[in-house]
Amino acid sequence: MKPRLLIVPHLFATDIRIRGLELARHLTDRFEVYCLQVPSLAHVHARGKWERRSKQVAIGLKAIARPLRLGRGPDGLVYVSYPHLDPALLARIFGSRASVWIARKFNGAVLQRAITRIGATHVLLESSFFAWDPSSQVKLFLDIVDWFPEEKFDRHAVVSAGESLRRHARSASAVFAVSSVLAEKLKLLLERDVVSLPNGADVRRLRTANRMQVEVLRQKWGLEGKFVVSSIGKHGKFSQLDFAIAVFQAVRQLVSEAVLLVVGPCDDKVLSTKLPGVIFTGQVSPDDVDAYFHLTDVGLLTQEKSGGTDYAFQIKMVEYSICRKFVLSTPLEVWRRLRWPNVILMEQDVSSWARELAATRYRTWNPEWDRIFEKYDWDAIANSMAAVMSQ
Repeated sequence: MKPRLLIVPHLFATDIRIRGLELARHLTDRFEVYCLQVPSLAHVHARGKWERRSKQVAIGLKAIARPLRLGRGPDGLVYVSYPHLDPALLARIFGSRASVWIARKFNGAVLQRAITRIGATHVLLESSFFAWDPSSQVKLFLDIVDWFPEEKFDRHAVVSAGESLRRHARSASAVFAVSSVLAEKLKLLLERDVVSLPNGADVRRLRTANRMQVEVLRQKWGLEGKFVVSSIGKHGKFSQLDFAIAVFQAVRQLVSEAVLLVVGPCDDKVLSTKLPGVIFTGQVSPDDVDAYFHLTDVGLLTQEKSGGTDYAFQIKMVEYSICRKFVLSTPLEVWRRLRWPNVILMEQDVSSWARELAATRYRTWNPEWDRIFEKYDWDAIANSMAAVMSQ
């Protein structure tokens, strides 16, 4: 009988790639895998601020009253719907610190109920909004998928976050971090070993993408004969989409057939923006995402360099690379250290990026680079995680 693993992802969404869900789907050979459907108010999109806020409140209140239910999905995972409290709902009444404390207590109690209901033997916790009972006999594993920009918070908030993480870590059998840079930071903060476990991609699926599907989408968006620059993923303030658009407008002065393809969820106001050569697809079917990487000539990662983004390991960077695409990126610390040959790092300057984008049209791919990215297959990454969990 397989051990039972309950995964609590930092975010639950079906329209973008989520680390927790990808790992879950590739751990089913070693575990009976259950996944909490964690609703995220940060993943709510709307046309304006007040419409977005009202949607968030409605979704948040509904989440609190959800019954605890289990249902098996077509991917082999057992999805757990459960009551959840997002601290953002309470922040205006109780303040940020108290709201987080209340939410952690509430969600932690529900988590223990879910563990008992499932009979879980292992828990992989990615979200910071769950308290953990240190007397629990279940094996706890922490997976730190990102970090916050400490420079934007006061010292008390930074210290408090560190103390909370240390409390969890004391109960954990192992701690994983999404990048070696973050693992180094956490090792000092937690005073214990931290396992660096990067994000990945489904290498075989990406390399065997349906070419007919690619051509159908190329025709749908009128991309025949175009130089396609793309930004694929979730687009919020952190993605610096305004910078990507400014760069593209400068590129159009150099390459008249250039097109900017923005693929993935955006606020409704952004989606309704009309700019020459800019195509907003909005949310697309998960089945089409791979084809959009293949449609691309050059990818963009325009996230602002900060104390948060420097530690991140963006999944789309692996997906672009598996599909043999060059990527222009801000010089985030993870990518500066990895020095992938197809990732061009540049400080955010519109003219410089535009010139580099135009020049990248003529760069050629070295087939020997393919071997660099094969170790980032989700199967290999999940096997590494499972090996640690089974010790």
